[in-house]
Amino acid sequence: MVFLFNSSIALAEPFDVSQPLEGQLLGKYLEVYEDKTNRLTIEDITKPEILSKFQKQTKDAPNFGTTKSNYWIKISVKNSKERESIWF
Repeated sequence: MVFLFNSSIALAEPFDVSQPLEGQLLGKYLEVYEDKTNRLTIEDITKPEILSKFQKQTKDAPNFGTTKSNYWIKISVKNSKERESIWF
């Protein structure tokens, strides 16, 4: 699984990493692109024409069911505190 982090082109609200992660549902902070070809690379997925096709998620815990597709997931993060936050 690859996560793309880029706040400059995000549609979903950024997740604040200064808050505790435990118990957080991240679904509504995600944007997802379904790669039905299973052939896209990181270079492909970061092109503007593909980035514009990511879909903002509306559920706390998205479920894509059983599929043969690859899913690319993008999440934007922010830190509202003045100190660094270690989060991953």
